[in-house]
Amino acid sequence: MDIPPYLNDEEGMSMFVHGYRRMFVLFALCLMLAVMGGCIRQEQKQKPVMAGADDLHKIEQLNRAADDIYKLTTEGNVVGVLERMNEISALIPTIKYGGITSVEGMNALAQSVVQAKRSFNSVYATQQDTLIAAAKIKLVADALTHPNEPMWHQYYKVMKEDVRVLQLAVQQKNETQVGQAVVRYERHYSTIRPALFISRDPSDVEKLDSLMSFIKTQSTAKAIAYENLANASEHLQSALDLIFDKREEDTAYLPLGQNANPTWWTMLMAVIIIPVLAFAGWRMYAERSLVKVGRNEKEKL
Repeated sequence: MDIPPYLNDEEGMSMFVHGYRRMFVLFALCLMLAVMGGCIRQEQKQKPVMAGADDLHKIEQLNRAADDIYKLTTEGNVVGVLERMNEISALIPTIKYGGITSVEGMNALAQSVVQAKRSFNSVYATQQDTLIAAAKIKLVADALTHPNEPMWHQYYKVMKEDVRVLQLAVQQKNETQVGQAVVRYERHYSTIRPALFISRDPSDVEKLDSLMSFIKTQSTAKAIAYENLANASEHLQSALDLIFDKREEDTAYLPLGQNANPTWWTMLMAVIIIPVLAFAGWRMYAERSLVKVGRNEKEKL
């Protein structure tokens, strides 16, 4: 049986080079389009609405007034506190919050001031009540002024300890300690809650609200279902980790997330694919060379 004629070594090498070049050019074109598409999508997604200079200046004024409110509260200067609150109340409707916070964040700011005024005007309010009311305003104003490192982040260790104490009380089935732990956690959570609406998605805050409501209901039941409380406290810790951005580091095996950089992922794929193409091209040339050698050997026979 005759073996069909094959290309000689020089022709085989030429075909390999031209074929490999075509594959490389095609891959480079696809890579370039993928990088450009990823960068455009990332740029469009991250394009923020910028706040005006005048609005940022008013936010700074609001933050200074909030600092004064907390300081005057610790000094027991109720008249001074109410004066600063009136200043904040006058500032709030003049600020354009686009690029600063959401509608929910704006409402949280306004409500924290309204509730603080009620607390300071109430004859039944304790010093702790007024301090918490002042702290809420301070944390909200600080979250507006320092969006990347808000002061409420400092509450993570405190609230994590609250959950740990609650879990221990549930394990021991100690009804009194469970109630005390829930009250302690609720006090800390209510203090930072308005500020959460400035920095976080409202749906995440609502999840914490639901968990808090469930735990509070279970802890005050006539017959406490400790298993339900144990499960809820675990979910509560997970929700806190999420809201405080304390999740574990993502591994290299996780899919591309929303905040990941598509350019780096494309380059990583390039590093993997280019050697594969090179190996495939080498095998094509090697197979042609082997066929050539086999034909020569048969001709000699």
